[in-house]
Amino acid sequence: MRVAEKFIQGYPAGEVIFLEGSMGNEMFVVLSGAVDIVKEIDGEARVVATLGAGEMFGEMALLDAQPRSAHALADRASVLKALSRSNFAKLREQHPSLFAKMLQNIAHEMSIRLRLTNQQLRALED
Repeated sequence: MRVAEKFIQGYPAGEVIFLEGSMGNEMFVVLSGAVDIVKEIDGEARVVATLGAGEMFGEMALLDAQPRSAHALADRASVLKALSRSNFAKLREQHPSLFAKMLQNIAHEMSIRLRLTNQQLRALED
């Protein structure tokens, strides 16, 4: 099997990609369309991010093998590519320099998201 398993799937608008609390074995990249990341806050579903083409999500569950931290829903018709945990491991073994670059990109994206979260928390305090 090649590392680049072709797992591309379309989702119609409104379709659930995954639910908070579910176990995840893959991360996703949006090829087209848009995906809402939704968090239950005070019993109300709130969109905390909308991700478009080229953006990734689901990487936390892939990295730490913990349950999903939010819901992911197709905001509009979307096409996603998934990277499974097994192919993630194969990438690490077979292409270590590419794997390192990918981890660097994931870390960069997560740091941006953490900064935005900190800004939102500061705004709530004011």
